[in-house]
Amino acid sequence: MTPTSAPTTDRTLATRTAYVELLAADRRLRGREHMDLSFTQVRALVQLADRGELTAGEFAKAAEVTPASATGMLDQLQKAGIVTRQRSASDRRCVVVTITDEGQALVDRKRQRWNQVWNEALEGVDDDALAAAAEVMRRLADAFSRL
Repeated sequence: MTPTSAPTTDRTLATRTAYVELLAADRRLRGREHMDLSFTQVRALVQLADRGELTAGEFAKAAEVTPASATGMLDQLQKAGIVTRQRSASDRRCVVVTITDEGQALVDRKRQRWNQVWNEALEGVDDDALAAAAEVMRRLADAFSRL
């Protein structure tokens, strides 16, 4: 029997069910605001904090939004004092986005909270089980990329 026609096992079904539950929780998380910011904004701000600066286009990619949506998002973040924007010295066509001290502090608080949640959720799970879970997630990501 080929892998594509193999019957679904109880373990496979349990893994699929858990994955669907995880996706549902992720959707609920994305729908909530975090410290008056959307999940999308926080995701992009983490990338910005890690890299130091991004062009507006790179910021849009980090947020997984269109450049037009990123412009509106950056307007809000700049007004809140979380980011600054200025024209690139080397290419005046590009706008460079940097995170402010206030924005960095916000990202640091978010990371601290995320780390706390992850540590609490995974407390007591042994390293082998975590490695197996990571392998399963990578295999699923690869499978979904091929669809």
